[in-house]
Amino acid sequence: MSFPPKAYLIGAQKSGTTTLAFLLDQHPKITVSRPKEPNFFNAHWEKGLGWYRNCFEGAPDDALLLDASPSYTHSPIYPGAPVALSEVDRRDVAERIHSVAPDARLIYILRDPIDRTYSSYWHTVRAGRETRPWAEAITPRSNYVATSSYHAQLAVYLEHFSLDQFLILKFDDLARDPVAVARQVTAFLGVAPADFPYQFDSPKNQSYQYNHVGRILTRIAGTEERFFALSNFAKRFTPPVLRDMIRRTITDDIPKLDAEERRKARALFADDMAKLKELTGISFD
Repeated sequence: MSFPPKAYLIGAQKSGTTTLAFLLDQHPKITVSRPKEPNFFNAHWEKGLGWYRNCFEGAPDDALLLDASPSYTHSPIYPGAPVALSEVDRRDVAERIHSVAPDARLIYILRDPIDRTYSSYWHTVRAGRETRPWAEAITPRSNYVATSSYHAQLAVYLEHFSLDQFLILKFDDLARDPVAVARQVTAFLGVAPADFPYQFDSPKNQSYQYNHVGRILTRIAGTEERFFALSNFAKRFTPPVLRDMIRRTITDDIPKLDAEERRKARALFADDMAKLKELTGISFD
């Protein structure tokens, strides 16, 4: 296999990266890492390239390797970031990728920053790692906002890569026509067209909260974080139909973000969105 990888799906979290990686992994000339999100360049760098190579074990010799770790744009890794995170999270992921793959092809899926932030917030609530109300959690200094500040995330990569090494996609396009987007990606990566579509689940990005049944099960598990981890583990062995039935039993839909809350949230992203539009032409107006 051609190691290290030349293709990276770097985010954004809660923007359909799992669906796109699943589609691409079915292409005969593309191999996605195992696990899909090795998080090598931010969480496992010290383990070395030997550890990273094992994430692609069994890949055909002629396969194009794809690392699909949205965490590579999931923390404020850019200079002057307002959030004080752990030492691992502060390290420069873009510089590390460039050091091993200067000719990398980078794929970045962007979702409306407010929708992405709201989905990420409820994902963290459900995992038991967030107890603050939305209005308290979503501040200019929050990691939620940093992760949705797409221009700021891109800026640090552009210190090491050129813009033409990026394919910047919109989540709405992936949700509307995932096959067309997958073909767009394969063309960008320079691999032969494949006979899409394959069988796949369309990107849902549905957010939810645990209802009274889910809360009872959480108490039995001990903590929300432990119950969340157990639930994710069980999903791997549960048929989709049964999985959906269980989800409906233990969860409720999350409340909708009202117009005033959305207006306040949009103000947090106004400057970054203007810069993103100037750089890429992409907007979420």
